[in-house]
Amino acid sequence: MCLLDTRSEITVIPACVADQLTIRPTRQQLLAANGTEIHIIGEAPIQAYAGTKLVDITGLVSEHVCDVMLGIDWLQDNEAVLNFATGEIALHGQVVKLLHKKRNVTWFRRVVLAETLLYQQDRRWIY
Repeated sequence: MCLLDTRSEITVIPACVADQLTIRPTRQQLLAANGTEIHIIGEAPIQAYAGTKLVDITGLVSEHVCDVMLGIDWLQDNEAVLNFATGEIALHGQVVKLLHKKRNVTWFRRVVLAETLLYQQDRRWIY
């Protein structure tokens, strides 16, 4: 199973999935959505099945991801056609049903007040 990430410019592969012997050095850097750097070990090829078809996937390797994340680079190179209405993807002449990954973990994002805001309500200052 892989994540399809149309907003990611490049494919990312977890280190536990990549064959350590095939990891090549790379100068590419990867940033998370919040701008922090994601440590990259290198670049490596792997193979996976899309339906019954064996496909090649090359991506940046990181210990900081848990799933293969197919970026827009791989989707374009493989002429993927996403059909959101039917929840399917067409790859190499095959139509594959997309699955929604269920997680038992609820993810929370921390919100920090950056500045104090003052406003007046019923002649009292609220902050």
